[in-house]
Amino acid sequence: MSAESFSEFSSQAVGILEDELMDIDGSKLQVSPELRLSYFNPFLFDSGEKFTKYPFDAIVYREVSWEPTGLDQIDDIERWFLEETDSVEIPIAVVEFTEEQPLTSNAAVNQIALESLSKFDAILPMRVRYARFGSSSSSFEKDNNIVYSKLNSANYSTIQHSIVEPIQAHIAKYSDRELLEAFNLDEKVRRSDPEIFYHFNDVLWAYNHDRNNILVILLSVYFENYVKDLLEDYFEEAQDNPAASNFYDDDWGFDRCLNGCRSFGLLEDEDYNTINKIRDARNDYAHDIESFDSTYSTDAEDEGLIEDGIQLYEELIGVKKSIIDE
Repeated sequence: MSAESFSEFSSQAVGILEDELMDIDGSKLQVSPELRLSYFNPFLFDSGEKFTKYPFDAIVYREVSWEPTGLDQIDDIERWFLEETDSVEIPIAVVEFTEEQPLTSNAAVNQIALESLSKFDAILPMRVRYARFGSSSSSFEKDNNIVYSKLNSANYSTIQHSIVEPIQAHIAKYSDRELLEAFNLDEKVRRSDPEIFYHFNDVLWAYNHDRNNILVILLSVYFENYVKDLLEDYFEEAQDNPAASNFYDDDWGFDRCLNGCRSFGLLEDEDYNTINKIRDARNDYAHDIESFDSTYSTDAEDEGLIEDGIQLYEELIGVKKSIIDE
């Protein structure tokens, strides 16, 4: 029998996780097949800090009851939480599936993300390497608080032993209160920077008033800062490599940073294309006063990419209730 493909392996593994992962009270845990750039929640991490800027194949969440206080300055606060404002999703494990050979550039990039996540005691980072023609590992290796496992199939018993069991053992260590304390949510709320909320409210206003010109500029400003931060953080990790550290400087413009992020595997092609179209549209509006005529439209609007830009923006800032679903 031929070996299953890598995509089949990872899909089957995620399916078993969705069916089998249980919380300490016996309820099913939330497993998100995470294919986007990041999970950002301004209340889980320091303001402006991404949970992870690299793609993972699955993120395991626990929904924790929590009523935030001290956020009176934020309009539409219910958009940022589940079930209005009485609960929050807290990530408790991330799983990356990668092939044994060859070691892809994305896998190398994700190593940085795994190591950065390992500093959070309440998050279990895991790398599952698919050894299609190799032997599976009967035990788990743990290095720098990261769990490594090598598998050659996605059958139930293998996934149960190698992924489900270590995640559930980790989950059992934390009550809801301990998770809240680990992420120090109340303190983060007190120190939260309201800029991202004010920016979102401006995006919401522009969308509701059909002001695509303002909407495009607002989205472009956010995406430009995002890709610059993404690339700067990546090269900050490479400071020990003189060639890498001399390659990038903070004078790079939006276009160059955007292409750099794609070159280094920090952006998926779909997200690169969306951001690039928004950037092009922003240039139309920024450099030609005639474009502010109500009959004018850019390529991004003609191709229906404005909503794609909004969805990506909302995902990156952690909004749960989308403005385009209304």
